[in-house]
Amino acid sequence: MKKTFEIAAFCIHENECWFFAKEFNCLFYKNIDSEETAIYGPVPWESDQGEMLYKEMEYVNGKLYLIPFKARSIAVYDIAMKSFYKLE
Repeated sequence: MKKTFEIAAFCIHENECWFFAKEFNCLFYKNIDSEETAIYGPVPWESDQGEMLYKEMEYVNGKLYLIPFKARSIAVYDIAMKSFYKLE
């Protein structure tokens, strides 16, 4: 069974699409060419059930900046390090 969900924030860089779920706390990835997908998980300091945590996402120099809607801070995902950190 295929599960679906709404996307709150996303960005496309080259052939990569990064997106964040609307109804819960989770970052996802999809390669547009190969259709490879991956789940990069939740922002650690936010609630797992958080709805509309982020409203925008920007790619800058290998990092994803997640702009808050209901989240407490800007979250940054470092793609090379595969880790989140926050800007206060």
